[in-house]
Amino acid sequence: MSLNPTELEMIKLLIGRANEAQCDVVRDLLASMKPSINPTATVNIDRPLRIGDRVIFTGRKTKPPVIGTIKSMNEKTYTIVDCSDGGPGWRMPPSMLKRYVGA
Repeated sequence: MSLNPTELEMIKLLIGRANEAQCDVVRDLLASMKPSINPTATVNIDRPLRIGDRVIFTGRKTKPPVIGTIKSMNEKTYTIVDCSDGGPGWRMPPSMLKRYVGA
């Protein structure tokens, strides 16, 4: 079963009008529905990243993507800890980070 174009446009409209908490619910719902399709899935919900969010990025020295948690933020870099590569952490520009939704 799939959505027709009208139904898809309605979903886009409703998500665009959702507040931050509702976007979190939608993100969690989508993640629970299809977690096995892409283990490194990201979702682009119009909400800025914040401390505690899980993010995914590819560093210059790492081949596979790294998943971590935002510990602190400033204008130019975010500090990422609890990284999947086992390192002590990273300082990354926000432009290189995507919100991580996965298992």
